[in-house]
Parts: sequence; C-alpha cells; structure tokens
Amino acid sequence: NYCRVYVDKLVEFELGKGFSINHKDEVNDVLLNGLPIAEFLDNVWLDNEKEKLVTDIGQMKAVTGDSWVQVKFEAPGQFSDPFREYPNGRVRIVVIPTSICFPKYDSHDKDKLVQLTIAYPISNFSRKLTGGYKEKQVLYKQIWTENDFTVVEDGKETVVSNPYGVIPFVQIKNISVAGRSYGLSDLIDIIPLNVELNLKKSDISEIIDYHAAPVTVIFGASVKSLEKGANKIWGGLPKDANVKNLELVGNLDASVNYIQSLKVDMNEIARVPEGSLGGKQSISNTSGVALQFVNMPIVERTRQKRVCTLQGIRNINKLILYNGCPIIIWH
Repeated sequence: NYCRVYVDKLVEFELGKGFSINHKDEVNDVLLNGLPIAEFLDNVWLDNEKEKLVTDIGQMKAVTGDSWVQVKFEAPGQFSDPFREYPNGRVRIVVIPTSICFPKYDSHDKDKLVQLTIAYPISNFSRKLTGGYKEKQVLYKQIWTENDFTVVEDGKETVVSNPYGVIPFVQIKNISVAGRSYGLSDLIDIIPLNVELNLKKSDISEIIDYHAAPVTVIFGASVKSLEKGANKIWGGLPKDANVKNLELVGNLDASVNYIQSLKVDMNEIARVPEGSLGGKQSISNTSGVALQFVNMPIVERTRQKRVCTLQGIRNINKLILYNGCPIIIWH
C-alpha cells in the first residue's frame, strides 16, 4: 500500500514538527485569562492534544483533499470533567470526517460558505412491548448557517438560533485548485498506479508460485502406474513415453522492468523521492546542493500544501479567540 506510505511521508514532512503561534507587536499588552494571546492559543491547542490533532488534519486533507475542523465552546456540565480541570468551560477543536460534510457555497463566491450540513447514521433504541430494547438506524443531521442551527434526527427537526453567529467550521484544503471550492487530494493520481502495480506484482507472484510447484506432463504412459513424491524413480516406461515438467519459456524481465517503471512514475507524480522512502541513496558521495535538488519535489509539494494549511490554522485561531470569550467573562 504505497498510498499510505506517501500520505505518512507528506504529512510528516509538512506537519511533523508542528507549528508555532506568533502575533503582532500591537497586541502584546492584550491578555486572555491572564495570558498573552499566543500563550492562550497554545494552551487551547495543547489541551486538544495538538500533535494528534495536527496529524489528523494532515491525514484527512491528504487523503480526501479537504479537512473540516469544528471549533466549539463547551460549557461546564456539557462534557465529562471528573477532575474539574475546566470550571469555566473549554474550547474544543474537532476534526470532522470529510465524508459526512456537505458544504454549500455562495453562487457568486466559491470561497464563501453559506451552509454546512453534517449527516451520518446513528442507532436509536426504543422499548419493545414484549420487553427489552429494539435498535433502529436513523439519519442524524446538523445544518449550520450563520443565523440558524438545525438538528434533524429520525425525521424530527429542531431549529434554534446559531449561538455563535458564524458557521463554526474551518475548511483546510490540501492543495488549492483554481476555480474550485474543494481541495486536491495527494492520492487522486496515485491510486490507479498503485492498483496497476499490485496487479502486475500479483501476476508475477502467481507465475513464481506456479513454477515452484510445476505441473508434470506424461506422454505415452499411464498415470496410475507412477508413484508421485520426492526422491522417487520412475522406470519401466514405454520407449515412446515422455515425462516432463511445464517450464517457463519466456522471462520476467519485461514484467519486472514495467513494475520498476510504475514505481518511478508513482514517486514522480506523488513528488516523493525514492530515497526519502528508504530507497538506496549514496549520501556520502552527494553534496548538500545535490541533496537539495533531489528532495526539491517534496519541498515544493509541501510549500503548496502549507499555503492552505497556514490560512486554515489562522482561521481556527480566530474561532478559538471568538469561542474563548465566555471563559474570559466567567473567569
């Protein structure tokens, strides 16, 4: 599964060291919960398991093209807090699976999100007349706009005013595509090549297995009179009889070369040098400039991805500050 290897490598190269938060000098004196803005934001990210969260964001957008992140405020009593770490509530950052997100954009502005629907099946349990419970799969939906928040469960609809005043979700594209509201996955061009590679390797594997235990062909003799097995000697065959094993007449060089060509194509399209995946590389005889050129494809790819990631993290930080206001007031 080269797709997984490419995703892991690209995510690690882009986000493996995390990120740091800076702010402009003019807000140096602004304190949130008694902390400078950057420190307050860092605490929120760390409280939400920053390393894991960033990895989840990177994997989601690398595989699907987009990562949807929800930023929400949880008041005391809305979440489990057995150690009473959050007497004033907390800000949660949640990565939402792209497969359950259905965004709607403005007809004239492809980047303006006007509605986001989240839909997925859940299990409902109801009592049976004969006792016990009956499980039923129902569709659960959240529909967010700037003004309203609608919950639909098993056909029952509840509409309330949006408590945030904004759609509390951030879309982080993997790679931006001109004229499109959705990002580009790292795997969209790799999957067909990976499938082709696996098919050809499977073909070669079958050929090797076939000739490791070859079929014996007997001409002009009765099979019943011959004993099969290792270290057996056959004698008494008619003079015109012939016994032989089926052999590979051709060679596998063409197939092997084709597989190597596919791997080169995959590395070039994924922009991941073979050496970075553990391939053989003569580092001791390679200058620093040469190494830089060898790894230039993955550096360029990462630069493209970071443009969108940087803007997405900035938007998440804006929502963190916006959602952090209740904590500051209660504190």
